Amino acid sequence: GTVMWSVSDYTKALEFYLSGLAICQDSNDKIGIAENTGNIGMIYQSLGDYTKALTYFEKALAIDKELGITSGVANGYGNLGIVYVELGDFAKSLEYYLKALVQGLDMIFSEFDILTEKYKLEKIKTIGDAYMVVSGAPIPRADHAQAMAEMALGMLEAMKEFRSISTGKEIQIRVGIHSGEVVAGVIGKKKFAYDLWGDAVNTASRMESHGEAGKIHVSEEFVRELKVNSEQ
Repeated sequence: GTVMWSVSDYTKALEFYLSGLAICQDSNDKIGIAENTGNIGMIYQSLGDYTKALTYFEKALAIDKELGITSGVANGYGNLGIVYVELGDFAKSLEYYLKALVQGLDMIFSEFDILTEKYKLEKIKTIGDAYMVVSGAPIPRADHAQAMAEMALGMLEAMKEFRSISTGKEIQIRVGIHSGEVVAGVIGKKKFAYDLWGDAVNTASRMESHGEAGKIHVSEEFVRELKVNSEQ
């Protein structure tokens, strides 16, 4: 399963992990059950089925807790803000950085990293030309919506420094923000990374993908949280 996963053959990897899970269940190997269950969750996450991924992660964590295993750690968070940012028309617009697209991404994402530190947020990951950050996890904060709004505005402002050499126009980004509940933590035994799972993550992603370049697209839930923050 691990081999198939490493070459992105998720269907085959899922088949092997499910088979391994069945074998462990037959022999009542709880450690094996927890490991295979967690791996199945990772496969569903890679496939974009976050509901199933979360179900398997929760099952794996329940078994780990029963066995006293703490190598994988995850926590629930009630109210936080999640932002997805994607560069609009990235491949065409980044001619300004003549050496490589990756070099250009590094410059832009480095600016985002500075903003993340400035507003004390948590960078989750980059996926291609998308950047994901959370406010309110792993350390909860009452002003998570306000901090995320300032982060998003800062991103738009930072992008004014990046222009296409062919058109002279700013490189546009789409920003999507949502507030909601997630499970967050570190899962697995290799390539440890803090991550988020839940419908709130999917909603933030949809806010970004359905937004307009150069604008911030937010959910009603986020607007409500922002109003609460401003009244405090």
